[in-house]
Amino acid sequence: MAAPKSTTRRQASPAPPSDGAAAAAAASTVATGPKARRAKKSGGGLSLLATWNYWSAVPLIGRWLFGWLLAFASPYTGTLSLSVDSLSAGVAKTHMKEWWLLRNPFRSVHAAALLNMGEATGGLAVVAWCESQPVTHRAIVTRLEIDFFKKARGRITGVCELDPSTPLLPPSLTKTDARVVTDLLDASGALVARTTAVWTVERIDPKDD
Repeated sequence: MAAPKSTTRRQASPAPPSDGAAAAAAASTVATGPKARRAKKSGGGLSLLATWNYWSAVPLIGRWLFGWLLAFASPYTGTLSLSVDSLSAGVAKTHMKEWWLLRNPFRSVHAAALLNMGEATGGLAVVAWCESQPVTHRAIVTRLEIDFFKKARGRITGVCELDPSTPLLPPSLTKTDARVVTDLLDASGALVARTTAVWTVERIDPKDD
């Protein structure tokens, strides 16, 4: 089934340092692999996936606390009150609820809030994918754009699923630009917006790690 025709497109290139990636990893540039594992052993912090796996297993308040940690790492993204529903390597699902701070004059969710949500959700998926790799990977957003299909109202769900058959960084390359798409859906399942982020992904030589 063909995607709904876009009614509006806004884009920014080059993009500023990724606020969603900051929320995901408390930094705009994400580094994972042996160095990150050594940092964890020495008390330098836990990985995104390890943090998610720990807190999401805590009954009642675990996922809320994980969302609070994301908001603390990135206060701007925290204005969305974004909740993470699921997270694994290359896959992220989030949701937010419309409230007055996110509204525009047209009684719907502001375009900038939707862009921020899409980038943050995609950033979670990318960081989780990087952490799942056996060697260090680094990724940063270099371009962001969004297509709008209808007014966004009520509960909005963000879904980013990277194609498992097509890695962000093919084994034959050490650096590439990868397109990451996130769909934003309303409570009825209708597509309200779609973000496309270009991530520059780089594999780090173990000798430099």
